[in-house]
Amino acid sequence: GDALGALFGRLGSARDRAETLRALLSPLEAEVELAQACLRPRPVEDVAELRRLTEGMAAMPPGAAQVRALEALGRHYVSDGEVLRTLVALYARTTSAAVQTAVAGILLRADRSALDAPELRRTLISLRRDAGGEGTIDALIALLAAP
Repeated sequence: GDALGALFGRLGSARDRAETLRALLSPLEAEVELAQACLRPRPVEDVAELRRLTEGMAAMPPGAAQVRALEALGRHYVSDGEVLRTLVALYARTTSAAVQTAVAGILLRADRSALDAPELRRTLISLRRDAGGEGTIDALIALLAAP
């Protein structure tokens, strides 16, 4: 099934690579986890592919599979403005604090030059789902406040 295809995606065939990327968007956390492992040695480098994946992740229902998929994306250096805007929109509309934290983790490591820092900071603060503290979202807010 999908998990086996994801495993073979490490071998390089285009069909199996596509299976790996489809498994990354699965509602089943175990399939996402396997796809995540397969992508470690062969990350997504094509911007169009990264955009499609991000759109797919944003369309997933909030939950453990979506968080894991976002964590896989977080292992990439994201600099594409469209991908970043999709992630900010996901942060703004999700009902899940865990999803917001995963998005903030990606944004923390990303090249955010395509985003308006004060606007992003306001979004992070005003639409936050958790109580705050010393976590990833707080680190990103502090970084955005720095001159």
